[in-house]
Amino acid sequence: MLKNVEMGANFYRELGKLEKQLAKYQSKVLEIKTQMKEIKKRYSQAKKDENLASKYIPNDELKKDLLDIDNPNTTENFKPKNASEIWQFALNS
Repeated sequence: MLKNVEMGANFYRELGKLEKQLAKYQSKVLEIKTQMKEIKKRYSQAKKDENLASKYIPNDELKKDLLDIDNPNTTENFKPKNASEIWQFALNS
């Protein structure tokens, strides 16, 4: 009888240790799953941003306009007084 009690006590002691280990591992698995979700989210966002960036390709006219903006000789004579002058200049260019 005493031997059975000892075996039962040892069994529950070992069971308690195993339950603690299981809880620790479950916590670690949950943490890893959370990290994986975050990585997947970042990856899909980066992929989406990459796709959007590759879809936009400026045409030659826009490239020329952007270069003209950087060139001070193209705008040094232009001193607009109001918005309509800016529009008129843009339409005539």
